[in-house]
Amino acid sequence: MANVYDSANQLAEDLKSSQQFQDLKKSYDMLKLDTMGYALFQQFQNLQMSLQQKQAAGQEVTEEDVKPLQDLSSKMQNIDASRT
Repeated sequence: MANVYDSANQLAEDLKSSQQFQDLKKSYDMLKLDTMGYALFQQFQNLQMSLQQKQAAGQEVTEEDVKPLQDLSSKMQNIDASRT
C-alpha cells in the first residue's frame, strides 16, 4: 500500500509540472513585475479575504461591502484593456 505522504508529494510534483501550472506561474511572475498591477491585485485579494472572513463569521455581506471590490475589479479590467 502506498504511503499517503508519498502520494501527496507525487501529486504536488505532477501539478507543478503541468502546462496549466507553468502558464499560471508565468502570468503571476509577469504580474509581479508590474508594480501598479500587482498592488491592485494585492488590494483585491485583501478585500476579497476580508469579505470571506465576514461571511465565515456568519455576518451578512451587503452590497455596500461588495462595492469596493467591484470598483477595484473594474479598475483592473480597464488597466488591462488599455494595455492591449
